[in-house]
Amino acid sequence: MTRIDESSRGFTLIEMMIVIAIIGILAAVAVPQYSIYTKRAKFSELKLSVFPVKLAVIECYGASAGSSVCNSSADSPSIPGQVTTALLESAAGPNSINSLTLTNVSGSPRITVIPNSGNGFEASDTYELTGQVETQANGSIYLTTWTDGGGGCSKGYC
Repeated sequence: MTRIDESSRGFTLIEMMIVIAIIGILAAVAVPQYSIYTKRAKFSELKLSVFPVKLAVIECYGASAGSSVCNSSADSPSIPGQVTTALLESAAGPNSINSLTLTNVSGSPRITVIPNSGNGFEASDTYELTGQVETQANGSIYLTTWTDGGGGCSKGYC
């Protein structure tokens, strides 16, 4: 009979427990981070879905030098309501968007998207895109920048 050397027996119970503990600690850190990562990825779909409405507002301001009709509502003659309707019928719309509105807030256009409650989002995880307006010396109004906001951005999804 051959004698087995003690150094070639394998792992001891304590070594296996240490390895399992390390894996548990890594999993405890990785799973929440992965959850946040997936929510940010899904939230980026909401951010991208606003682009057609944002483009319509930018074109309206460019064509009319920022008349008040550009940011009154999504149903105004300069910004067709079909833009929002077409957006909701798009691939991203029915799956992730509950409502999309275009409003005038203190003279600035604001696009607000409320996500569907699925995909780990709540109705409070809104995305708001607010255009900053600037009045020139000749009285013309122009859009200068856009600012992200809303409940989703305050949770770190933006």
